[in-house]
Amino acid sequence: MARTETRLLTIAADLQARYGVRVEIVTLDLAQPDGPCRLCEAASGLGFDPTLLINNAGLGILGPFADLPVEKAREMIRLNVTALTELTYRFLPPMLARGDGAIINVASASAFQPVPNYGLYAASKAFVVSFGAALWAECRHTGVRVVTVCPGPVDAGSPSERQANGRLERLRRSFPRKVRREEVVAVALDAVERNEPIVIPGAPAARLALTLLPRRARLRLTNAVLRRFPRLMTGTRRREP
Repeated sequence: MARTETRLLTIAADLQARYGVRVEIVTLDLAQPDGPCRLCEAASGLGFDPTLLINNAGLGILGPFADLPVEKAREMIRLNVTALTELTYRFLPPMLARGDGAIINVASASAFQPVPNYGLYAASKAFVVSFGAALWAECRHTGVRVVTVCPGPVDAGSPSERQANGRLERLRRSFPRKVRREEVVAVALDAVERNEPIVIPGAPAARLALTLLPRRARLRLTNAVLRRFPRLMTGTRRREP
């Protein structure tokens, strides 16, 4: 599922050729109020009864909150919080009825502290961490596993993707270590097998060291770093840092 069809068709063809599996695509925008409902209706119409739900769609905008257009703030909350919640609400009951299934919610390492100049994004991911951990506890004896994945900065991938997201790549390069996408996937699936509630792939030592600083010092330091970068959008339109 994504907003653009061309890349989905390429990915679907590659998966079918490589693994011989059935792949269906759905083109829609989960940030729209009816997006989650339309996706569930499409899945039902295609005969899918998912045993694994991955809530990976996300949107972030870097810059002072006061400069954020209210329409973009609403869009971010609808996508990062509301759509994730509604899709979980719709797909979890059938998993519970079967006594089997898994949900992977993708948050961010930024969820564990306030992030000036990225505040709404980090707050939305803090919701994902809290919500996912609570669901893990509720579901742990039902056969349904709920994992919240909180990656650090993720590698942009191919040179063409890095070039297309030049400003975002500047932000990524400011971190000493970036986690590969394949590593994020492997860690997430391993956590499902082990029924771990929260995993943090590629958490850099610098981020862990920040936890040793007083809160005021952390906030001042984070603000000083992120305000150096021009405003940019990440997530469904660009890759998340």
